[in-house]
Amino acid sequence: MQYLAARLVAVAGITDNEMSLLQPGSKPFKLAREATRTFKDPQVAGRTRSWLREAEELERQRHEVVHSIVLHTHRAGLSMYHPRSGSMVRRTTREVVELAAKACKHAEDGNYMSIFEWPPAMGLAGPHKVGDESG
Repeated sequence: MQYLAARLVAVAGITDNEMSLLQPGSKPFKLAREATRTFKDPQVAGRTRSWLREAEELERQRHEVVHSIVLHTHRAGLSMYHPRSGSMVRRTTREVVELAAKACKHAEDGNYMSIFEWPPAMGLAGPHKVGDESG
C-alpha cells in the first residue's frame, strides 16, 4: 500500500523516484493525499483520499504487529511488546489473520484504482476499454 501511495505521488509529478518514498521516515501517504489535488474528477479524488486514510491505518496496525516482540504469557492469543511505542499489544490469532486479509483486499482495491481510475482522473491516458481498437 505504501508503494501504491508512492506511485501516485510519482504519477502526479511530485517526485520522479517513488522508491525514495519507501525509505524510513518518508511520508508517502501525506504526499499522496496532496497528489489527489491534481485529479480532475472529484469523486475519484474523494475515494482515493478515503482509500489512503484506511491504507495508512492498516499499515500502522500491521507495523504494530510485525515489529512487536511476542511474549509467552500462556494466555490465549498474542501478547506483544512494541518497543518503539513502549506499549503492550494484545491480539487474538483471528484478529491478526483478519488484519492480514483486510490489508490484502485493500491493496487489491488500490491496485485497481491505480490502473483504472487514477490515470484518467489526472487527465492521463487511461487503459483501453474492452473492444476498443482505436489505441
